[in-house]
Amino acid sequence: MTASAVRVGLVFPELLGTYGDRGNALVLVRRLRWRGIDAELVEVPAGSPVPDSLDVYLFGGGEDDPQALAAAGMRSSAASVARARDAGAAVLAVCAGFQLVGHSYEAADGDMMDGLGLVDAVTRAGPGRLIGEVVVEPEPPLPRLTGFENHGGRTTLGPGVRPLGRVLAGGGNGDGFDGVLGRRLVGTYLHGPVLPATRPSPTCSSPGWSATSRRWSRRWRRPCGPSAWRPAWPGPAALAHGAPPRPGLTPPRVVGRDVAAGTPHPVRHPVRPRCPHPRRAAATTPGTGSMARRRSALRRRPRVSRT
Repeated sequence: MTASAVRVGLVFPELLGTYGDRGNALVLVRRLRWRGIDAELVEVPAGSPVPDSLDVYLFGGGEDDPQALAAAGMRSSAASVARARDAGAAVLAVCAGFQLVGHSYEAADGDMMDGLGLVDAVTRAGPGRLIGEVVVEPEPPLPRLTGFENHGGRTTLGPGVRPLGRVLAGGGNGDGFDGVLGRRLVGTYLHGPVLPATRPSPTCSSPGWSATSRRWSRRWRRPCGPSAWRPAWPGPAALAHGAPPRPGLTPPRVVGRDVAAGTPHPVRHPVRPRCPHPRRAAATTPGTGSMARRRSALRRRPRVSRT
């Protein structure tokens, strides 16, 4: 790597790395290289001081005990992170990392723990956990974001602090919004990872580029893009891509709330996809598979009489 390479730092991946948050670092490095910019992935192991020489700091999500351990290490390096931000570094914080960049958060035992104070935000424990798919609508020009949340915190932003976006499905901060969008700082509760892993492409050779489509493509062993999927009712990922409800279907209702209005709903198994690849499509189209060809050949075979 050259001295001018962009250094993308993955902070404490052993503690803050649940639900694919490590993928955010890989995505940033890959996208920088696509644009002809040299990039380097730097992992900061737990127990090591966080350097002030990174260009991007990535704080992922973690469970209660790992979050407490990460908080102690991050507080000891708060001055380094602050110097790096003053010099132009950016921060992406997800879930537990998002809570840690605020002023304080409530731990599992009820104690209030100090954060880095990079943004005016306080997180307290809520009445229950928020688990499921999430769709967030940021302000233009940012696109809709999809991901997965699993947390029990309710984050309150300070006066004048701008959230990342409005929640269309899911919980987010707990007040109808998700995350925070500050000075070279983005915080969110979206796992998945939140950054899309591939160039948007509807071809069969490209994996799905939302959290839900990636999971479905692995289930069916068919890495098709979002255009190949046909859910029975548009879920969060389908809503994020602007899929309208199909006529003749009644939207499901969950706990007395309408899914069509954007409220959370259980993840459903997808309808078997229509794969746009011609060879693969032949295997799923009636009358075009290998067994159908064999039966057709047997019908054309002349019968031989035996005496």
